[in-house]
Amino acid sequence: MTTKYDHEVEHHNPREGFDHSEPAARKITFFVIISVITLVVTILALQSYFEKIWNEAVYDKVLSVPGEEVVVGGAVVVDEFEIEAGGAQ
Repeated sequence: MTTKYDHEVEHHNPREGFDHSEPAARKITFFVIISVITLVVTILALQSYFEKIWNEAVYDKVLSVPGEEVVVGGAVVVDEFEIEAGGAQ
């Protein structure tokens, strides 16, 4: 049989051409499983860290009292003096 290169194609014995032990399926499988577990743990750790930082930032910027002023029942308490929301008392 000839090809477009004008030389004969050499046919080999099929029994000698493939080594069945070549793909180390167990090693590859364990590598994939460990890689996926590492990826999932990394994603969960980053998500947890981000949520912690986000919650701290929300608390600092929104939920915490900025100074000695505390709003109690519509009145602002400053250094033990109470000021009504509508004006000074």
